Amino acid sequence: MKGAWLAVPLWMCSWPASAQEVKVDFDKDVDFSAFKTYGWLESQEPAPNLANHLRITRAVEAELEARGLTRSDAPAADLRVRYTGKVDEKIRGKSSTERTVWPSSPDLRTNVDLKRVKEGTLIIELLDGRSRLRVWRSTAHDTPSAPDRREAQLRELVKKSFEGFPPTPKAE
Repeated sequence: MKGAWLAVPLWMCSWPASAQEVKVDFDKDVDFSAFKTYGWLESQEPAPNLANHLRITRAVEAELEARGLTRSDAPAADLRVRYTGKVDEKIRGKSSTERTVWPSSPDLRTNVDLKRVKEGTLIIELLDGRSRLRVWRSTAHDTPSAPDRREAQLRELVKKSFEGFPPTPKAE
């Protein structure tokens, strides 16, 4: 068996765990310290799963309040909040290259293993209460976890979204 090649099928290899990915964009000319209150946008569409809607709204409210903002149900809140959440099914591929059975052969074989995965996207937007212009936006991606872990996962995703909030004012 000297020189024999042992090939491990790709389906036996573990897929890398999907890490939470968060991107934040904001208006660099806005002074976020001027905002003291927040309220939910009237046209907010709740997530299809009511439990997830409550998880998301509670997590967003906790993060905003931890940063000194106060909830106001009045239409004149300084910031208006909305979120969009969805789960899509995507196809991910993983490839590997291996030599053929004979070590001296120049032939290479490329294997591609395709897998259907679910990917969740959570977009949180903050709009100026007066102008209704978007001043801050977070886009987060993750693979949905098991239902018993979903609340902790959503809380962590929202927390990462607000890590640098409020943004520092533009340097003169």
